[in-house]
Order: sequence, then C-alpha cells, then structure tokens
Amino acid sequence: MAYYAENSFKDTTNQASGTTYVVTLPDSGTYAVDDLLVIAIRNNGGGTAITQSGGSDWTIEADQAQVTNMRMAIAWKVATTTSETNPTFNCANAAISASSFVVKDAPTTTPIDGSKRANMAATTSVASGALTVGTDNALLLAIMGSNAGDQQRFKSN
Repeated sequence: MAYYAENSFKDTTNQASGTTYVVTLPDSGTYAVDDLLVIAIRNNGGGTAITQSGGSDWTIEADQAQVTNMRMAIAWKVATTTSETNPTFNCANAAISASSFVVKDAPTTTPIDGSKRANMAATTSVASGALTVGTDNALLLAIMGSNAGDQQRFKSN
C-alpha cells in the first residue's frame, strides 16, 4: 500500500519573480530507488504553462490555470537513485513556490492513476464520502495552493 514518507516534505523558498525555478527535493536518505517523488508547483502567472527545463525525466500530471491568475502543476518521477538532481521548471515571470515529498510503495509503472479537479475556487470543497477509488489500498492525495502574496506555500498534513 502506498503511503506518504514521514519527514520527507520539503518546502522550496518562495521566488518573487523569474521564469525559471529550481525545486528542492527531499533530503537524500528520505527516499530510495523506486520511491515516488512528487512536486507541487504554484505560480502567480496563470497564463503560462509550467514545464520542465532541460529534460523530460519528470512527468507533469496536472498543469492547470486556476482563478485569479494562479496556476498549479503536479510533477512526479520514480527515483532512479537515492540522490536525484533538483529539477528546474519554466513558468511565467511571477511569484512561484513549490513543495516536494516522497510516496513509498507506489506502483512504479503507473504511480499516478487519477485526474485533476477542474476550476477550483476559494469556495470549492470535496466531501470525503464522495471520493471513490477503483483499487484497494489506494493512496488518496489532495494538494492545494493559494494566491496569497508572499505566503504562497503548500502545506502537507
């Protein structure tokens, strides 16, 4: 059963502007080969897609413009070493922040099997009883960001 690796959450410093952004991955030793590395990226320039710079070893699962010029992307990679290189992403020239974490025991061939929720807004909510999965012991993962000036951070529970 896939699970969030305790103490693997890494918050990358907020960048006020710029079109490239280096995401800090969890510390070496918090993940192993075949663990799933996940990055949540939030950019205040909603009109420009978030893409990986200089490579394609990360899969961008969801890149979506939201309300008030906010854009979010979820990127993932199955670790091939115990010390991966911090990836660089391209985005609009606006404030950006990211967080990364590790998921243990996820499938290595199709680790993410889901979809993004379209057009979320400040008042959007999802009742946990309404969530269904087609696979036993699936990890349900919800990630959110906010467009809140200098406090543009992700949080994990």
